[in-house]
Amino acid sequence: MSLPLSVLIIEDNNSDLELMLYELHRAGYDPHWRQVQGEAQYLAALESVPELILADYRLPQFSGLRALQLLNERGLDIPFIIVSGTIGEDQAVEAMKQGAADYLIKDRLARLGLAARHALEKKRLREEKRAAELALLNERDLLHTLMDNIPDAIYFSDSALRFTRVNRAHARAAGYDDPEQLIGKTDLDIYPEEFARQAFAEEQAIIRSGQPSIDQVEMIPGASGEERWFSATKAPVLDRQGTVTGLVGVSREITERVRAERQIEADLQEKTALLQEVHHRVKNNLAVIAALLEMQANASQDEQVRAAFRISQGRIQAMAHIHNQLYRSHSLARIDLAAYIKDLTGDIITRDLLNRVEIRLDLQQVYLNVDQAVPCGLILNELMTNAIQHAFLPGSGLKSDALANRKNLAGLETEQPLITVSLRQENDRRILQVSDNGCGLPEQWDVKQAKTLGLKLVTRLVGQLGGELAVESAPQLGSSFYITFPMKT
Repeated sequence: MSLPLSVLIIEDNNSDLELMLYELHRAGYDPHWRQVQGEAQYLAALESVPELILADYRLPQFSGLRALQLLNERGLDIPFIIVSGTIGEDQAVEAMKQGAADYLIKDRLARLGLAARHALEKKRLREEKRAAELALLNERDLLHTLMDNIPDAIYFSDSALRFTRVNRAHARAAGYDDPEQLIGKTDLDIYPEEFARQAFAEEQAIIRSGQPSIDQVEMIPGASGEERWFSATKAPVLDRQGTVTGLVGVSREITERVRAERQIEADLQEKTALLQEVHHRVKNNLAVIAALLEMQANASQDEQVRAAFRISQGRIQAMAHIHNQLYRSHSLARIDLAAYIKDLTGDIITRDLLNRVEIRLDLQQVYLNVDQAVPCGLILNELMTNAIQHAFLPGSGLKSDALANRKNLAGLETEQPLITVSLRQENDRRILQVSDNGCGLPEQWDVKQAKTLGLKLVTRLVGQLGGELAVESAPQLGSSFYITFPMKT
């Protein structure tokens, strides 16, 4: 299939014209041609911008060189081939210097098709090159515009870490008005010595390793000595062979953010200290109240009154231990329940003046918020105090008979009174268990129907936790209380 081709032919000999058209047909083209013989006709024909121009070297009123000159003056890139009956070497060289694609002798026009193809191919390559250069220029202009207007500091440096391109933000950060003032310099030329040496060494390491440094926070001293903080990313620049040829750095000033974070940290420390002081004072006030209750108990001759005061004292001390934990903790939002139980049980053992009961702990590390910790502490205080007071009373017909029966049946020594406290976490629930090896609870006993204040308080506190209370007991074999409650954030 013939390729269409628009051709402008400057020729006054029709025979030569037909021969040119024949050779173009033979080369696979379908020429749409126009013949001109003078300058005016030629200039008018250029308005349609032909794809190829074939020009006789010399016409009566026009010439190929003049046509080529007019073409160049208009900046048109159209392949121009000189065709002449006789042309000297000097004229041919001059035509080529002025931009002719080729020259042919008329008695050798068999080469016209090949010459036209080469000329058109060269034009195509020139157009592609111009398009690529234009795209490159556009990208460069876009990069320059972006670099000069983006607030982040950006720079490029060579393998010796000399700046080759710097945007305005980087120049301002370095204390310069004009980015060109930094070209050819290194960090050692523009920054204080201590910082410059450290930064220069880090960038040399990036050049050597080929590995980037991402979001590194660095302090760059300002011109007047003030601290200026930046988050910097630096990466090696590679050529097509993968060789490191330089470095690119992008940094964003975060001075205000660093100052804000420092202020927040200072405020947080101040508030933490204040809250710890509050917990410390609450703990001390509760300790004073507990001491007053102890004094009031000692002043009474009624044993029931004394016992009531000491029960209230124990409840207050259970809450005081919560505030003591918060005072000592790094977190004011949660409590290590296992550590709290150890403190509380130690206090309960101290209150057991007869030192009759052994307490064993089996505790996993579980954390609670304050809203859950206080009910748990009160529950534990009630159950342990209740066990110490009622599960092992000699002469009550309860534990003493149980120990005798065990000894008679199993041939064992008298069993030491024992309370076991266990704490564990299963999935999203926590389980607190308080068990004793005492006399057990009466048959048909129901914790929900308990009439004592302590067990009523336990039932209400379990409800406050959103939990469940289960009791296992056997006469003469002991009791176990299970409190299961969900985790809360």
